[in-house]
Order: sequence, then structure tokens, then C-alpha cells
Amino acid sequence: MNESSSGLPADFVKETLSNVNAKHLARYPEYEHLERSIAKHDAIGPEQICLSNGSDAAIKFIFEAFISAGDNEQID
Repeated sequence: MNESSSGLPADFVKETLSNVNAKHLARYPEYEHLERSIAKHDAIGPEQICLSNGSDAAIKFIFEAFISAGDNEQID
């Protein structure tokens, strides 16, 4: 699991919360800036980065990329 039983450092929590407002909490973030930053860090194109709003959306993206209507072949 991606958890920490000791919690986050208090100074990190305080700084992070000071930058959060109701607008931030009311919508999903735009990904373009983060995608460009990741791509630059990894020396790849931003079109090679796929961020999602959780694992359900990521799984949906994978199915949409590799499965077409009418596909029914079973993989052993």
C-alpha cells in the first residue's frame, strides 16, 4: 500500500494547506503543465505521458487503446 503510518511532516502539511482553496478542491486539475514537466525530466514527448483521475480512469484508457468494438478473442 502507498501509505505512511507515521504521517506527513507537519511543515509540509502546513505549507500545502496554505496553498489550497475551495476552487482547488472543487475540480480536477489540468494536467498539461505536469505532463510537460514529467516529459522534460524523462526526455520524452508529453504525448507519451498519460495521467488519469485514478486507477479506474487509467484502466479505461488502456481498454480504449487496445480493445475495439467486436473484439472477443480470449487470451490464454
